[in-house]
Amino acid sequence: MKIHYSLFSLVFLFQFLSLGFTSSAYTLPDKFFINCGSQTNIKTDGRREFTGDLNSGSFSFSKQSKTVKDSNQAVEIYQTARVFSQPSFYEFEINNNSTYLVRLHFFAFSSSINLSTAVFDVLTSTSKFLLLENFTVQNPSHSPIVKEFILSIAIGKFKIYFTPKVSSFAFVNAIEVFPGPENFIPDQAGYIRTSGNVSNYTGLLSKLVYPIYRINVGGPTLTQDNDTLWRNWKPDDSYLLNPDAVKNQTYSVKPNYLGEVSEYIAPDFVYQTARELSNSSSSDSNSNSNINWSFRVSKNAMHFVRLHFCDIVSPSPNVTIFNLYVDGNLIERIAPYSIVNELAAPFYLDYVVDSDSGTMNISVGLNSDTDWRTAFLNGLEIMELIATNRVRFRRLMSPRKIVYWSWKSKPAEPLEWFPLHIYGAGNSHGKVLCARPAINPSLPRDQVNLADWGMHCKNKGVIEEIVDPSLKGKITPNSLRKFIETVEKCLEDDGVDRPTMGDVLWDLEYALQFEQSSTRREPHEDTTTNSSSVLILPDVKRFPSFSQSINDMPNLTSNSFISSENDVFSQLRIKNAR
Repeated sequence: MKIHYSLFSLVFLFQFLSLGFTSSAYTLPDKFFINCGSQTNIKTDGRREFTGDLNSGSFSFSKQSKTVKDSNQAVEIYQTARVFSQPSFYEFEINNNSTYLVRLHFFAFSSSINLSTAVFDVLTSTSKFLLLENFTVQNPSHSPIVKEFILSIAIGKFKIYFTPKVSSFAFVNAIEVFPGPENFIPDQAGYIRTSGNVSNYTGLLSKLVYPIYRINVGGPTLTQDNDTLWRNWKPDDSYLLNPDAVKNQTYSVKPNYLGEVSEYIAPDFVYQTARELSNSSSSDSNSNSNINWSFRVSKNAMHFVRLHFCDIVSPSPNVTIFNLYVDGNLIERIAPYSIVNELAAPFYLDYVVDSDSGTMNISVGLNSDTDWRTAFLNGLEIMELIATNRVRFRRLMSPRKIVYWSWKSKPAEPLEWFPLHIYGAGNSHGKVLCARPAINPSLPRDQVNLADWGMHCKNKGVIEEIVDPSLKGKITPNSLRKFIETVEKCLEDDGVDRPTMGDVLWDLEYALQFEQSSTRREPHEDTTTNSSSVLILPDVKRFPSFSQSINDMPNLTSNSFISSENDVFSQLRIKNAR
């Protein structure tokens, strides 16, 4: 066994003691809780009111959508859903910089649309986090699915995008977006490497935090009805490796919350129960030295781990010291009285843990520096850390054919971008599609300017006339139409009406999905495919925007482009232009 003591306990102690000087009371927010596809406001537990999305002026959503309903469902927020057949969004006006909890509720009830066949992505405007990819609600248990995410959101507009896959759709039953308590997620925590070495990790607030486990150690299941922030906690029985080495402890009085540690960090029920090491469960003293839990986690990922403690086991103050282990490495010597100077006073320890094996083992065990030899744990949370999604470029065809770009989730990789001239991007897309320069004085007068000629042909319904002859008949009609719409938006006369680069990527990804779908499965390749079932895009002027300024976009190095196409994109490198 490796032994690694860290200085992080001192850092935590300083931060904990300073909380009392910066404490501000947290009150439960009244928004945003949304009952999607409904005009009805619903109070679920006396504390939350889900506002019907047809009823509110405090948020907005894409109007190109429909609603479905099943009044037979017992839980009212799962009686309706909003369904999107094209990229769509909900938009919120955020008034405070904070760490927010975002919950998406899905329940595939029976309706005129088979909701269980939906396949879609969900992402946010903030840091372009991909929340769900190729998500589908396949739920044999016929119970709702709630996906929760924790992320920093700044003042301004915040959007959640729902992007259906080609020939599919997206839906959502209810949405929650609300701020957590101050310092709910810290920016710094102890960093436990796979070697067991402990250092300091900075940058948690730039991550997307995805809860995987909330464990009420030694206690029962806790549902959103009896949790302060409407969370769900599971008992630890399924994860406890040596149940014979433990005994349960309970505490009937309200815990002694100090500083900013409150019932919103974890509810009373978590701190009122614990697993304690039992000294009499076996004659083999070695088997009784630790309490061990094991959890399956993502391989080669980073996880945020929060351990909850409340000393409801000691006979008197300042007599208990015990050890904390992660994956067999001694990480911390825990002396509760040195952190909180009262019994039954909750505290918690935060760590970022490197996870390579796909399994995380947590243990508490005896320490030889104390006469009262025991160890305990009250609660445990494990959350996966997801970095900003990286935008990467992809060539679909040869250099003389259409070039598409797409979003692709690549966790833990940095974003790179550069300021783009959006009008120039429109011209460049047209040049690639038509295999001709933007200006060609040798052509007839009405065809000299490619942008003008292209819009003329588009308005006349003969856009095929401008397409490179080598591409005619090889482009899916819907893909071509989406591509032309994107070019048209880039060529708006007024710069404020042109899309951001996020919009351009969004639209080109949609065009790419049409082209790939056609490439994967032509009508003649599958007798069950009806070629007339191709999804027809509505004739809209503009698709949902990421509402990101150019300055908000990441940097892209010039070598991200394919060298044979450098001349096509040369005019895009115009600093701070739109």
